Parts: sequence; structure tokens; C-alpha cells
Amino acid sequence: MQMEIEALQQRRLLLDSAMVTARTNAVAHAINLTKGFYVHFSNGFDPLNHPEQSRQAETFLRGIMRKDAICSEFQGVDLFLNQYKVCTEGHTSMRVFVHDIVVINEDLSSRDGAIQVLAKATARFRVSRATLEKFFPRIIDDEELAQQLIGKEYAIQYDKVFHFKHGRVFQHESQVDFCNSMLQMAQNPFVAMKLLEASLMTKHGHLKLDNRIEEDMNQLENTVL
Repeated sequence: MQMEIEALQQRRLLLDSAMVTARTNAVAHAINLTKGFYVHFSNGFDPLNHPEQSRQAETFLRGIMRKDAICSEFQGVDLFLNQYKVCTEGHTSMRVFVHDIVVINEDLSSRDGAIQVLAKATARFRVSRATLEKFFPRIIDDEELAQQLIGKEYAIQYDKVFHFKHGRVFQHESQVDFCNSMLQMAQNPFVAMKLLEASLMTKHGHLKLDNRIEEDMNQLENTVL
């Protein structure tokens, strides 16, 4: 009997060790995929001018993100990709710099096998006339202000959380500091307020381009931001 008990205990230790190893590998894989995302999309997504780079980025994204991946404002990998495409096309330039990537809520998320990866980044955009036409449509009628803004650069500090399960993203969240970025660009609180009121950007950093994107339209589980 004692030998059987010891054998069971040894089997349990081996099983626990295997589970810890599997979890450690899954976490490392999720972090590497997140790093890969920011490498592929460091200059946005521009199929027209950079077809090969964009093809690689799209293939990578569809490989790591479920087709029905959800956030608070829309659902689906196609809309996720389109956000990057439209944002890139609507600016003279777009550059994304990631500062930190860490796993969070490990004690909580490990219970259901999910992995939450937080990335802190800065996105820098250079304004063109198309920027104002597409994303600040009410501003374009003010030609004097438009001329002041065209050519300027603004930076958005934003946090992004990818929720992984079985090696793929099933949910994502974002949080941006758009107010401060407009103030820094305009250097005038009244102009910054005008830009914020005219902007199509939601509080989560997405562009409300059509009725498929609505602020807080989806209720998410285990949110972080």
C-alpha cells in the first residue's frame, strides 16, 4: 500500500511539473507573438505602397488571432486589420514603438488557461490633408486651421492587452491618451478641444468609420483596462 501511495505521489509531482512547464512555454510563446505583432505593424499596414510587407503582416496576424476575436467596439480580425489599414492610409506616416511587454494577472488567468499580455507603446502619426478629411471631418472646413495642422506630428501613448488561449488571440483591449496627444500637437487647449470634438476616434483608440464600430458595444470578460 505504501508503495502505491508513493507511486501516486510521484505521478502527481510529474503531472504538476509537466503542467508548469507547459504553462511557462505557453506564456513565453504569447510574449513572442506579441513582440512579433509590433515588428510586423511597426509602420502600420499599407498594402498599396508596401504589398510584400503587408502580405507578411496579414499572414502573421491571421495566424495568431482568431477570426472572431472580439474587443469592446467591434468583432473580427478583418475589422482589426482594416483599422490599421485606414489609419496608415490616412496619414503621411505612421510609426509604432513598443516600450514594454509583460504578462499580467497570471494567478487569475491561469485558471481558465488564458494568458493576458500587456504591451505599452507609442504611435506617432504625421498629419496630411487626408487625415483631416477622414478622421477630423469637421476641421477640414476651417482652411486656416487645416493649414496649421498639415505636416505636424502627434504621438499617442496607448496600452494594448492581448488575451491568448491555445496560442491565439481571442480578445483584445486598448486604452489611449488621445486628449494629451492633441494638446501637445495643437499647443492650444481651445484648438485641442476642437480636434477632440471633431475626431472619429473612440476612447479605446479605434476609428468609428461605420456602424460596425460602436463604443462599448460588446461586453468583455476578465477585462484589464
